[in-house]
Amino acid sequence: MQTERKANINQIKKNEITLIKDQTLNSKDVCNILQCSISTLDKMCMKNKIQYFKVGGVNSKRIFKLSEVERIL
Repeated sequence: MQTERKANINQIKKNEITLIKDQTLNSKDVCNILQCSISTLDKMCMKNKIQYFKVGGVNSKRIFKLSEVERIL
């Protein structure tokens, strides 16, 4: 019983790590992490160097996954 509980706790911890890596960031956050300007981030996006998502339409804000930003580092 106790071994099963430990296995469940370990699985929950793994799931939490996955959730943390899939957190989303806005452009300002990404620039702070990468220590770059918005224009540099714009260029990286245009050259497909970093993946991003737009929710809502053409003029919506870019959303980045934390795991994608970590890949760049």
